[in-house]
Formats: sequence, C-alpha cells, structure tokens
Amino acid sequence: MKRFFWGFCIFLCVSTLAYSEKLVDERIPPVGIIFNVGDILQGIDSYQGGIGIKYKRNEKISWRFLLDFYYDSAAYLTSVNTGIAYEKHFYDTRISPYIGGELKPGIIYYKPENSTNSETTIPLKLNGIFGVEIYLTEFLSLFAEYSLGAQYTFTNPEVGSNNSRLIIESGLGNSGKIGVTVYFRNVIQLSD
Repeated sequence: MKRFFWGFCIFLCVSTLAYSEKLVDERIPPVGIIFNVGDILQGIDSYQGGIGIKYKRNEKISWRFLLDFYYDSAAYLTSVNTGIAYEKHFYDTRISPYIGGELKPGIIYYKPENSTNSETTIPLKLNGIFGVEIYLTEFLSLFAEYSLGAQYTFTNPEVGSNNSRLIIESGLGNSGKIGVTVYFRNVIQLSD
C-alpha cells in the first residue's frame, strides 16, 4: 500500500510538471470548497480536519474562510477554530507557491474524565503562512502549507479565579496543513 501511495504521489508530481502552463483565464473569479487535515497520522481516538470556502479574487490573490475542528477523546479535548486567510501566489501556473497570513479565533474545551473541573480557552492566532497549491485539473487542486505565528490565549478555569496568559509560539512541522480544493469555475455563465 505504501508503494502505491508514493508511486501515485510521484505520478501526480511528474504529470503536473508536464502540464505546467498558465491556467485558463476566466471572467468569473472561481470559488472553491476546501477540505483539509492538519495531521494524517492522528491516533485512532482523535480527529482533526476542516472545511472552508476559497475565493480567488484574481490570478494571484485568494481569500479563504475556514472552520477547523479537533477532537481527542484520550485527552478529553475539543477545539473549534474559525478564520480568514489571505494568499498571495507568485505564479499563475499549475504549481503555484504562495505566502500570506491568517487570523484564527477559536475555543478549546478541556474536561478530564472523572473530574468536575473543566477549562475553557479562547485563543486568537495570527500566523504567517507559506505553501504550494498544485492544480490537478482546472477545478481540482491539492495544497500543502506551513504556518508560523503567535497567539494570545485567554483561559477560564471552572474552579478558581480567571487566569489570562500570553503564549507566543512558533514552529514548523507541527503547524502544517494539507488539503483539497474543489473549484466551481463555470457555475455562472456570462453571455458574450
């Protein structure tokens, strides 16, 4: 199975490079639906994924509106993040590297098993992102990206007094994301 997976990945990269011409210029900016995961090697008792909408303003600028969800039954943790992201693409080709930024507010709920204590955390993340989007067809793309950023977190434990703390975090690798975007280019037809 691993050989098939890696062979398929190599085939996609080589075939995409072979057709690395400029994408078709449309009069209507495409809108797409995004499906993503942060880690494909999650344990059996956890899930991390997201869904969103991507709006391509023009060939090099895109906006994303996101909803990410994380659940870990072993750690008794549930997290929901919303966000908006800006992408600036360097090239309008089938392989399109980009940089940008994202603002992600969210909520994290933690309650250990057999405990009456719980904790609610509200993070606000500001990240710089960089990645690559690979167009397999005119309406389907894969993307991989990493983010580097900072966050402010307000934590409210159920027992005790309110606690506010500032956490500055940065990292690569553990803050990656991969996903698929399905574009709807020809949903609206313009007459000539």
